[in-house]
Amino acid sequence: MKKEFPILEYDPSPNAVIDPDKVISRLDIPENVVICFFNDVTLY
Repeated sequence: MKKEFPILEYDPSPNAVIDPDKVISRLDIPENVVICFFNDVTLY
């Protein structure tokens, strides 16, 4: 089923069109992280 906007179409492919793993290697960091942008929290 074609939609007016392609972003609304379902894509069953598990491969992404834009995949950062194809360009850069993975970093050795936890899979889940929390990033805080509150100035009063990041000052200390």
